Amino acid sequence: MVDIIKTIKNTEGIETVAMTSNGYKLGKHLANWQAAGLNQLNISMDSFNAATFHKMTGFDMLPQLLADMDTLLTTTDIKLKINSILMAETAFENLMNAIEYIKDRAVTYRFIEFMQTSDNSDLFFAQHAQSDIITNYLLKNGWQTHIRGSNDGPAIEYSHPDYKGRIGMIAPYAAHFCDSCNRLRVSSQARCICVYLTKVTTIFVSIWNKMMSQDLLIPCIALCQSNLNIIIFTNQTAA
Repeated sequence: MVDIIKTIKNTEGIETVAMTSNGYKLGKHLANWQAAGLNQLNISMDSFNAATFHKMTGFDMLPQLLADMDTLLTTTDIKLKINSILMAETAFENLMNAIEYIKDRAVTYRFIEFMQTSDNSDLFFAQHAQSDIITNYLLKNGWQTHIRGSNDGPAIEYSHPDYKGRIGMIAPYAAHFCDSCNRLRVSSQARCICVYLTKVTTIFVSIWNKMMSQDLLIPCIALCQSNLNIIIFTNQTAA
């Protein structure tokens, strides 16, 4: 992973290197990722409750993960965002805990609306919650929306003058969600990954096929010039 970060960081046309992790052994890798040039880390963390976290992930490591994230904030300049699936059973508890967590931390905690797929219908109908249960609460309690910058991604973020961090919402079922999308997700097998497979797939595959014979990063550099943020999924896991 360190070599991948270095290669991308040193590639002309790429300004920011970010990646998503479940946080497993985060403390072990922080220094090397920082030295390699990582700019931003997104941590997937669906609960602040240790028992719930263990049940959802299979790992009894929430206290260590929270400690490692604090180490990241105090010892590196890597920007931290936390992603959480918005689920009906835990939505309000997670929101209250997230608000408390970002009180004194410059972190964005983002809720991602639970999406239905071909194999999760039972869970979807049991746990899907509308994004407005979060956003309505925030707006009623003094939080304000921020205008998204060109590189900010799909989340609408909310801030409050009494809090250092922000709360974000990614709502793929919202009207015109795709209109402002600037993300292109690419698998390690050169496949475009998108929750809404539209014409961007065809465009990407055409570009990729012409350039794949050269180098994995070449098509990414070309697409960077169109203000897309390229997200490459690798098969590597943290050891």
